[in-house]
Amino acid sequence: MRTINSVPIYPKMPAQTGRQAKLFSLDMPIRCEVDETRQHVISAEPFDRDRFLLHPAVVEDQLPEYKIKGFKTDQKPLDEALRCLLENTDIRVNAREAVYPVVSLPEVEGRLDQTVNMLTELGNVYSSYDAHTKTLTLQNEIKWRLDVPLSDELLVGVLDALRGGGIKNVVVDWEDRALLFTGNKLIEKKVRHIINEMAVSEYWIAYDVHVYRVYPKSATGVPWMNILKSFSRQDVKVSIPGLIGRALVTSPAINSETLKTFLRPYGRVVPISEGTFIAPSKWQGRFDVGLCSTEDRLETDLKILTQATYRPNAFEKDHVDLDFVLRTKEGEIASFDLPARLNENVVVMGVPTHYFIKGESTIIPPQAELMMVLSPRLINIVDMRQADED
Repeated sequence: MRTINSVPIYPKMPAQTGRQAKLFSLDMPIRCEVDETRQHVISAEPFDRDRFLLHPAVVEDQLPEYKIKGFKTDQKPLDEALRCLLENTDIRVNAREAVYPVVSLPEVEGRLDQTVNMLTELGNVYSSYDAHTKTLTLQNEIKWRLDVPLSDELLVGVLDALRGGGIKNVVVDWEDRALLFTGNKLIEKKVRHIINEMAVSEYWIAYDVHVYRVYPKSATGVPWMNILKSFSRQDVKVSIPGLIGRALVTSPAINSETLKTFLRPYGRVVPISEGTFIAPSKWQGRFDVGLCSTEDRLETDLKILTQATYRPNAFEKDHVDLDFVLRTKEGEIASFDLPARLNENVVVMGVPTHYFIKGESTIIPPQAELMMVLSPRLINIVDMRQADED
């Protein structure tokens, strides 16, 4: 018997965070798990709107209670104007940035902190005071904290809204139920707009999503018309073709489990991704297929974008009008404008897997296709103030 004493040699790789560490996410279990036992189509979520607040993450010292009388400035850089304001005090100005906008202020009187706030608002910057060093520091950006007194599912919805608004590097403090980020005046304005819109949103739409790849046994593909035989004509409410694929609005009888049973004689069904996403009514929601995939797939780049409008008692039924878009980095694949009602599902079929293949050849058969099932749910946001009054 021959003994091998060699040690494998690996090439030195560039220093970077390991893939599994990059993928670690505390909100992943919320996004990428579907509660198969969930029976309710409508649920209620208590919301203390008075605690849905944006404020600086760092509490600063208060400026001395000096009184200002007869101060004015005309066409001076902000840092110079503040130095003029504070020249008879022992407070110095720390201007970190080299250039500040020119500001003008007519003659004012009042408290020092009010005058400083007026000047920094004109200059679109923030200021913070350190009482120990007696220093007023100017900053273009500060750390913000958004308190979100909602369930995990809706907190993730707020997180997605911030990211959709261009706010990056948001950190979630799950213990205190707060979102932390750094932003300038423009970011602050965007976030306050998002908060104001969400605070008055009475309904949110949640979606349970299942994505499958289907390998048909026949070269002609899946005989989807047989759905009308396996179920009933009444179970398919709407059928709309897209540029690629077709979307159906179906009764609850046609769902991810019953469709897998239907497809069993016609081919093999492979799970690609599943999860949940949520957005207020009239807002855009997004599901990243690759984010909730158990392994790298051809469809990793696919995103499902929705914008739903809930219309209670429209035409004597509760309607959920759904704009539905499939998109990759290359652009839009297909879009559907679907009239639906509560307790109905959306099924997308016929999107060819070969669309996602970049190379010239593949082992994936040409008739392979994607099937997606979306199950919308309604969340009624209950204002706790109103509930207390009732």
